[in-house]
Amino acid sequence: MKFENKLENKKGITLIALVLTIVVLLILAGVTIATLTGDNGIITRTNQAKEETEKAGAKEKVQMEVAGSFDEYGKFDMDKLKENLKENLGLQESDIKDNGDGSITVTVDGYEVTVDSEGNVTVEGEATPPVNPPETGDVVTTPPTTEVEKDTIFKDPNSNNKEAVIPKGFKVSQEKNEQNINTGLVILDKDGNEYVWIPIINDTNWGVDWTEVKSSEEDTEEYFLSIENALKKYTNAYQDKNYEDSWYGDKESGLYGYYNGDKFIYYTNGNMTENEYAKLYQDMLKSIYKHNGFYIARYEMGIDVVNSSNKANDITRTDIKEYTVSKDTNISTDIKNNAAPSIENLATPISKENAVPYTYITQSQAQMLAESLEYENMKSSLMFGIQWDIVCVFIEKFDNRNIYGSEWLTNNEYSKAWGNYKNSVFNIDKGYYELATEEAIWNEKRNNGKTENEQWYYTTGAVSQNKSLNIYDFAGNVWEYTLEKYNGNAPCVSRGSSGLFNESASTRRNYETYSPGSARVSLWVIE
Repeated sequence: MKFENKLENKKGITLIALVLTIVVLLILAGVTIATLTGDNGIITRTNQAKEETEKAGAKEKVQMEVAGSFDEYGKFDMDKLKENLKENLGLQESDIKDNGDGSITVTVDGYEVTVDSEGNVTVEGEATPPVNPPETGDVVTTPPTTEVEKDTIFKDPNSNNKEAVIPKGFKVSQEKNEQNINTGLVILDKDGNEYVWIPIINDTNWGVDWTEVKSSEEDTEEYFLSIENALKKYTNAYQDKNYEDSWYGDKESGLYGYYNGDKFIYYTNGNMTENEYAKLYQDMLKSIYKHNGFYIARYEMGIDVVNSSNKANDITRTDIKEYTVSKDTNISTDIKNNAAPSIENLATPISKENAVPYTYITQSQAQMLAESLEYENMKSSLMFGIQWDIVCVFIEKFDNRNIYGSEWLTNNEYSKAWGNYKNSVFNIDKGYYELATEEAIWNEKRNNGKTENEQWYYTTGAVSQNKSLNIYDFAGNVWEYTLEKYNGNAPCVSRGSSGLFNESASTRRNYETYSPGSARVSLWVIE
């Protein structure tokens, strides 16, 4: 009987194959374990994602409370935020840590969340985002007192790290009290003209809400309108609905003037067309948003530095009037000949101490004189109304003499304490003064000073009392043209009052465009 070997027909694996299979399984297991675990494993990344989600949630909760902590003027209110955190998130006073630099830190859902004085929110491990970070130039924390070779950002450690652009060819004053942004940072050009940086304030209770701007596409109509709206909220105390930053002229004829009844009244706005005016305004808004500030001349627009009353008489008022003022009787002839205002033969304006203020110039001439200054990457112009109002906010916040809030700039009883008005009383520290008459006589400085009901003009920077944050005579010595428009028959606007009146620092006065006046230059970075 024959038996079959059944094992011969069975298929199996060899020992080598078994070993290889085990090795492969071990490799696959290792790969799987490594994928699940480790610094970059699925489990680790899942946990990280969970943590980031929880962090974002904690940050978002605080951001929602920040959004509800702005006042009616769009200013961030830290005290209001603290109340909101207690009421809505159940935090106790002990849960809110003041960091000593204007910021606070709170713990939400186990994560530390910090809110700075400007309303910026960061969660632990996240860097604080800068507000409108400058896009060009080096950043320095020591004021450059020699001329910089390119636009440079000065980050002032003594002013909560506020930033100012030091333009190419400029330097910061060597005077210690002129190197702080909060108290009036002074820069000089190569010729010694002086300008003061006007920051957009982002301290507690004074924040500008740029949210709408950040959500707008750059250079669109919505973008510029949102910047304007934010700045109007910021300067709300100084707004007047009868005045606006708007071009005025005769659209039908194309002449850069306006009609008062049947009479055409001279050229306006430096002979800009409506489109040119709109572009200048938009460029100014964009620069202020990008750089959180702009410069204004430290002094009123000046003709020449004088060191004697004789020299003052040689270069001003009677002689200047003859070739700058546009008399009403000449207007029809000028228009018929299409003769725009000219600055031919007029001196280049300066911003220096002890200069005779430019007077008897028209608003259009003032703008052309301002634009005649040539600075690389900087635009020079008269101030728009919104710029004047921003200066008011700066002075209101940081002039340590001010105990009256916005009334320091809107009430003539308070403004006379630091402005040259008819009812002002002060001593002249330096410089010269003249009686406010057609045939003015300049006199040496008078130590016993001006008494009430005297009417004087004086050289720039002559009275220390009338300086605020290193800006001289903003509250009044001579009226200063702006590029605003008054909605009436005399639309030309001047600000700040003069020695002939009893007004206030923020006052607006409407004129015919040919009325003689003065001005102050502003500078901003060209984008």
